[in-house]
Amino acid sequence: MELRQLRQVVALADHRSFVRAAAALHISQPALTRSIQNLERGFGNSLFLRSAAGVVPTDLGRLSVEHARDLLRMADELESEAIGHAAQRTGRVSIGGGPYPTDSFLGPATARFVEQFPRFTVQLLSGGWDDLALRLRSRTLDFFVNDASLLTGEPDLEMTPMPVKHPVYFCARAGHRWRRARRVYGSQT
Repeated sequence: MELRQLRQVVALADHRSFVRAAAALHISQPALTRSIQNLERGFGNSLFLRSAAGVVPTDLGRLSVEHARDLLRMADELESEAIGHAAQRTGRVSIGGGPYPTDSFLGPATARFVEQFPRFTVQLLSGGWDDLALRLRSRTLDFFVNDASLLTGEPDLEMTPMPVKHPVYFCARAGHRWRRARRVYGSQT
């Protein structure tokens, strides 16, 4: 069974018509019919009952559709994560830091990041909380790290405490792709 066939099973269950499902999949109706018939031969059982009123899944068909939806969701997630992972191997990132984080650990953390991802262009800026927040909001920074005592509640920013000796926060715009990173480089300091 291939992902293509799983998509066909789901489309047929959703549209309840070979003609409409084929149109939604951008294939011919005879090609869809042959593919579903081959799948049914492989299972040794019908997945759909065909009638003049349309197509409805059999018990095995309903089970197949349920599993196909789960498998397609997982395949889509894998593809999305793989594309995201590949995109993180090259690109540009702009990092900001307050005076303490920049002097104490952001410089070395940035150097380690560049060693791991040499095709990245990295810009490191040092500044105060107000300037860094303004740059983050205007999208000239991807994220910044600053002293916790300077932070206030900012609803449009996501702030995560970092495990360092002096309390600092990792700050990013809500939903930004760098916010979803599993590990913040330099957080071991």
